[in-house]
Amino acid sequence: METQKQDKTKSKNTPATTGTTKNLVLTEDLQGSWGAEEATAEDIIIPKLLLMHGQSELVLQGDKSVGELIKSTDKSVMAKRGEKINIIPFKMFKTWRISEIVGGQAEWRGEEPWNAANTDLPWDYTEDGKTMRRDQAYNFYALITSDIGTDKSFPIRIQFLRTSKKAGRVLADHFAQSRMANKPPALMTFDIGSEFINGEEQKYFVFTSAYGAASTAEQIAVAKKWFMEISKAGDKVKNDDGETTVASVDESKSEF
Repeated sequence: METQKQDKTKSKNTPATTGTTKNLVLTEDLQGSWGAEEATAEDIIIPKLLLMHGQSELVLQGDKSVGELIKSTDKSVMAKRGEKINIIPFKMFKTWRISEIVGGQAEWRGEEPWNAANTDLPWDYTEDGKTMRRDQAYNFYALITSDIGTDKSFPIRIQFLRTSKKAGRVLADHFAQSRMANKPPALMTFDIGSEFINGEEQKYFVFTSAYGAASTAEQIAVAKKWFMEISKAGDKVKNDDGETTVASVDESKSEF
């Protein structure tokens, strides 16, 4: 039964290098990226850091636990409830997260830029006869510091919206201050975790964020490399949203 569960939860996006070939030492004549010449930054799929809550499909299926932080592509646990991960955020962008209200549930439909020109758009609206909802979101591309220097070092996207916007503002303020000081935001790391909010009307989880240690020279160099790659691809970067929820639209304090 355990084997069946593992097969069920294994993502179709799991890298082909996972397994015995991952640490294979190649002979000199086999080394290099031959065969990947046509691949560019536009082909990269950036996984999203997901916060597990009571209405997460993976929680309802019994595969994950509330409060965990997981990677959207392979569903691996980045931090258990009560734990934190240390990241270097190196690029920020703001979006409207668009959802359609279907049968009392908010279903993800896409994202649009959030900027000064459209910041006052109504959050609830109708389009082509459909009931829709917008949510403002702070998005950051980041590296997990413990992965830097290993074959697991790869960017993730962290999205803060609704009840987690407070945590996102901590990073957004850092980016704004870095711009004023003419310094790269990657100079500092942040600790990201989750917190249970035991409200009178609603009980839910939110992201938390706090300043961590100063970044090392090696970490900054890797962050700069990925900043250049993602900036070069621009709007063609593919982001993996990664999760299905069964959220009721009436759950105004939910984290999705």
